[in-house]
Amino acid sequence: MGLKKLLKKLGSMLDESKDAPSNRCEQISELIDKLQKKRSKLKDKIEETEKGSKLKSLKLDLKITEAEIKKGKQMLRNKCKD
Repeated sequence: MGLKKLLKKLGSMLDESKDAPSNRCEQISELIDKLQKKRSKLKDKIEETEKGSKLKSLKLDLKITEAEIKKGKQMLRNKCKD
C-alpha cells in the first residue's frame, strides 16, 4: 500500500467519532505497523540517495510518516485502552 493511501486511511480513522470500537483499534494498529515498515524503507532510501530534490522529497515523506505514527499511537493510548 502506498504512503498516501496509508495516510489517508489512518487520517479518516483519526477524524471519525470519539468512540473507537475494538475492530477500529485493530485496524489502526495494523496501519501503524505498515507505516513503521514504510518509515524503515524511507530511511534506507534516504541513505542511498545522495542529494537533490529526491532526497528532500524523501525526508518530507519521512517526517509526515513519523507524525502520523505518533498520532496513531496517541489515539491507541487514549481511546483503545484494554
